[in-house]
Amino acid sequence: MPGWNWKVRVAAAAAAVSLYAIVGFWGVPRIARTQIVKQARAMLHREATVAGVRFNPFTFAAIVEGIDLKDDDGADLVHVDRLLADFQISGVFRRAWRFREIVIEGPRAVARIAADGRLSIADLLEKRADDTSAAPASPRPRVLVDHFTVRGGAVEFIDESRSPQFVEVFGPLDLELHELTTIPDESGDHSITLRFEGGAQLHWSGRQTVDPLRLEGTVELRDLRLPRIWDYVGAANPLTIRDGKADLRCAYDVRKGTDGAISVAVTDVSAGVRDLAVRPRSGGDDWLAVPLVEVTGAEFHWPEARAEVKEIRVKGPRALAWLDKDGTVNWQAAIPATANAPSSESKPWTTKVGVVEILEASAHVEDRSFQPNVVVDLTEVAVKLENITSDLKAPIQTTLSARVNGAGEASASGTVVADPPAADLTIKSQGLDLKPYNPYTIHFPWADIRRGVAAASGKLHVGMGSPRIRFDGAIEVHDLQIAGAGLDRIVACDRAEATGASLTIFPEKIQIAKLELDGAFVNLDIDHDGNVNIKQIFEAKRTPGGPPPPSEPLDLAIRSIAIRNASAEFTDESLILPFDTKIHSINGTIKDLSTTAAAAARLDVEGRIADTGYFKSDGTLHVGAPFASTDVGVIFRGVHMPELTPYAAQFAGYSIERGSLDVDVRYRIQDGRLVGEHRVVAKDLILGPKVEGASHPGLPVRLAIALLKDKDGKIDLEVPIEGTIDSPDFNYNAVFWQAFKTILGNVAKAPFVAIGRLFGADKEDLELVGFASGQGDLPAPEQEKLAKMGAELSQKAELTLEVEGRFDPVTDVNAIRRARLEHRIEAKREGTPDLEKILQALYSETFSPEGLEAERQKFLSDAPGFFDSLRSQLMAADDVSQAALDDLARARATAIVAALTGPGGLETSRVTIADPAPVKRKKQGSELVPSEMTLSAGDKRGQLRPL
Repeated sequence: MPGWNWKVRVAAAAAAVSLYAIVGFWGVPRIARTQIVKQARAMLHREATVAGVRFNPFTFAAIVEGIDLKDDDGADLVHVDRLLADFQISGVFRRAWRFREIVIEGPRAVARIAADGRLSIADLLEKRADDTSAAPASPRPRVLVDHFTVRGGAVEFIDESRSPQFVEVFGPLDLELHELTTIPDESGDHSITLRFEGGAQLHWSGRQTVDPLRLEGTVELRDLRLPRIWDYVGAANPLTIRDGKADLRCAYDVRKGTDGAISVAVTDVSAGVRDLAVRPRSGGDDWLAVPLVEVTGAEFHWPEARAEVKEIRVKGPRALAWLDKDGTVNWQAAIPATANAPSSESKPWTTKVGVVEILEASAHVEDRSFQPNVVVDLTEVAVKLENITSDLKAPIQTTLSARVNGAGEASASGTVVADPPAADLTIKSQGLDLKPYNPYTIHFPWADIRRGVAAASGKLHVGMGSPRIRFDGAIEVHDLQIAGAGLDRIVACDRAEATGASLTIFPEKIQIAKLELDGAFVNLDIDHDGNVNIKQIFEAKRTPGGPPPPSEPLDLAIRSIAIRNASAEFTDESLILPFDTKIHSINGTIKDLSTTAAAAARLDVEGRIADTGYFKSDGTLHVGAPFASTDVGVIFRGVHMPELTPYAAQFAGYSIERGSLDVDVRYRIQDGRLVGEHRVVAKDLILGPKVEGASHPGLPVRLAIALLKDKDGKIDLEVPIEGTIDSPDFNYNAVFWQAFKTILGNVAKAPFVAIGRLFGADKEDLELVGFASGQGDLPAPEQEKLAKMGAELSQKAELTLEVEGRFDPVTDVNAIRRARLEHRIEAKREGTPDLEKILQALYSETFSPEGLEAERQKFLSDAPGFFDSLRSQLMAADDVSQAALDDLARARATAIVAALTGPGGLETSRVTIADPAPVKRKKQGSELVPSEMTLSAGDKRGQLRPL
């Protein structure tokens, strides 16, 4: 029956549709829910739950709601509010699984690091020990998704290995893909938007091809807060990022080639960091603040392992740094120690940065290892580095400039090398205030720089060799003033310029070809105790809290020093009357000055003293050891002597009324011993009245001066000075007194020199009168000298003379014995002329015949020796009495008086004879036995008082 067949078919179809609908609407969701739970256990080893599943068998649209996947410890792992998948049957025409739309709403994933430091899902990433299956390769399914969307997603990151644990939420995450397909050579679009806590946003868009794999597009990140990220990645660092945001934009191209290799190209990269602030985690001031960092034109290529950056620009950074007393830098703990990286077979990256530029930077730098601290403020800092590459040995073109402590300017340009660290720069600076660097003058601990402005230009080399640092060029200092020894201005200079300078550090060495000093000044002061202030230059001291003074002297060498219009002030407060004078208009040169060289420096300078005086100095000196070897000569001309009244009052007791002084000085220092040779010429010297409270030297000063003057009113003296300079007991006052003592000693004997000059006997030892040994008669030359001296002394009625006859207990005794023996020999000659028999007879008489025979046995083969011995013993046996010696001395004194008081000579009443005495000193180069004369002015004020 046809009608029945039709109805049966309709009923069957309806039943089939009904069954299909029942299975689709009711069965599929139940099966799907069961499979999701089952597969989660089987594949992920974790529990999953599904709130609901709906499926429309007619539209092939499925909705899964409330998907929850727990981690193996029961913690949240993945949650999806709603999943929509709209399958399209039309995909069969393209032999593909086609979805019109896939939408994931409210996905939330938890990425968790457990307390043991492992990812909570680490087991899913590792192959199980019991899994020995190897899945056969299968062709990639053909899938086409017209529209793939993720809405309101979030990712929560938890690190439970930190204490306290670190938690960060990234979201909402929005993802949109168009034409997502695995069909070969077909592509689609994608767009991802991710927001972070704090307002940061990531936007990722582009096109993708799955087969062959290719991703291309752009990524843009805005307002990424750096403190939160640093709290995680840099939690162990002592520094924290207090503020700062980052931006990033780039294009990318990821491809998989026919050989299966992946290539990645990231181009057109631009990045920026804004308002970066870094400070210690303990609080305090920011150590670094950077308003803006910009990176432009960067690109990265893999597998070529190549990175290039066109420009990095840093604007307005401010830094704070200091060096502590223990030698550590405040940033040191924040910079991780570098270690040798393990070798890797991967291709090393080659990098190149076109330009790194730092603009409007500033830095506050302190050296706290000195007291007071050395502080340097750098402002308007500009740095430019060009052609930076991964080749650490390649030179980097460098340019930098800055203002130093406000007024100073410094700049440098050249090349810098990273490995090994080195730099070759042309530098220039001007207007640098020297006062802040005063603590660095440890080689001159006495110095206190009150002011000074420096400039320099030249070449600077820094490297790992020796020396580590070297500067070659010119240095100039203006308006220098150095205080010390209680003086606000002990050394100063209007201008000092060093050309051809070479300064090195490690080792420290300074070499200068030419140093010009204009308007230099030094203040020399002797205090009440006789201490010289400039001596402190050579005294090392240590500032409390500062580094010890150097154990080695500064290696300094200057080939030539030109001095122009220098001056000095000299003050002596150790005298009864303070003395001060000014030395000015000093000009000259010092050549080959060195603190270490064996050869001495050469000195040649001249200048003016007060209004009328002039001085000139030349000679050699060893600057490194001035007390070891120095030979310097100084001449003074036309010094106004009344200005020297403080010295005359201190050491002579009188003021100076008038006169001028010329002095020739030669100072020689050898092994700390000072020997000074002075020639002092005083013209028209007239003493004034005694100074109240002044001591007297113990000699008739006025009379001595009168006798020293020649017919032109001039006194010409040679005065030696000696002393051990490097002795702790050395004192200027004592040295000066010793010099004056020597002068007074010369004055005491100067009358004989003065008298001798009158008759052409201008030599020493005129007061000594020589006699032949054992003789009391005057030799003819001595008679002539005494006659002339008597004639001259007769004209100076105020002088008296004392004559002391003297004997030599050795030569005179030997002469007397010799004369007596000859007399005994001559007395024996009447019996026999044979000298040998006479000597033997005299020996037997004096001693005994047995003694003679014993003496003969001693000299059996030496007849001359036998008779010499007899003669010697006979002389030794002769006893010369003291009375005989006194008689000889008196005879000599009488002969002297007779010669002096002869016709036209000295009056007898002005001559006295002292008691006989042994010889006290002899005439230089003479074998004669001298007697001595003493000249006085009629009084006995004695010898020099002891110091």
